[in-house]
Amino acid sequence: MVMALSCMAALGAAVGLVVSIRIARGGALTQGLSLYDIWVVCSGAAGGAAGLWSMRHRMGQPGLAGLRHAAIGVAGISFVGPLIGGTLALPIYGTMFGPFTLAVILIGAPILGLFWLYYMCMVHVLLLNWTAERDSIFRVTEAADALRVRRRRDGAISLRP
Repeated sequence: MVMALSCMAALGAAVGLVVSIRIARGGALTQGLSLYDIWVVCSGAAGGAAGLWSMRHRMGQPGLAGLRHAAIGVAGISFVGPLIGGTLALPIYGTMFGPFTLAVILIGAPILGLFWLYYMCMVHVLLLNWTAERDSIFRVTEAADALRVRRRRDGAISLRP
């Protein structure tokens, strides 16, 4: 889960950097980043992680139903993440234009859109592995409880389902 949140924070930071460069600097980074640009990048990271955290129950489920839930989760992350990141970066206008700005950036930079899709798939796989491992721990406990160990009078141990 921590790795998935870190990946989404990194992706959100990258999108925040692209937004900062394209909107504030006209598409070129000739000078260093200002403090506000750094704040936009940090806001993007926080928004990406918060978007995943809000949709974590949708991601990481197995099977075709899990893919359907993941598609809904990706849509939710793609809306909630920029909403939170935009609110942090610019409280009123960022809230209104955060999801729209993400859509425009992903359309305007198709390679970033591919990275966005790749990261979403990677997060789904990471959470799928995490969910499977978490569930295996509880299944072992349930299986152990299902087997009742019984000691007979002669000292032998018998397992009874």
